[in-house]
Amino acid sequence: MKRFLFSCLSVFVLISCSDDDGSLRAELIPILSVQAPDQLIVGQSSNFQILFNRPTSCHGFLRFDLASRDNEKTIGLIAGKLGTDCQSVDEPPRENVFSFTPKTPGLFVFNFFTGKDNAGKDTFVTFDVEAVVNPN
Repeated sequence: MKRFLFSCLSVFVLISCSDDDGSLRAELIPILSVQAPDQLIVGQSSNFQILFNRPTSCHGFLRFDLASRDNEKTIGLIAGKLGTDCQSVDEPPRENVFSFTPKTPGLFVFNFFTGKDNAGKDTFVTFDVEAVVNPN
């Protein structure tokens, strides 16, 4: 998890120091909610439904950032920001899918970044999901 936070901090520092030259900039944004599968099947892709809000009209989904340590996965949503004439947006949350394929059976812990608390500490929603060998 420390590597994930370091990566996010590094991206933030690089973004903060860059000139606004119209280039695409990556920003970690909070995840509003996650709908996780009840179970994972080894070797099969499973989807986590992710809801998020765009901070401005200049933002759009770019990618998920995944940090792994054994069977613990920490996931952040990276938005791309392009442009300088950004407006507030009043729209329903956007949805995207995070896909995961387990290679081994066992319990997986998924931590999804949901923002920061009042003390500035990162917050996460956590799901424990069991991966099983295909019963068929």
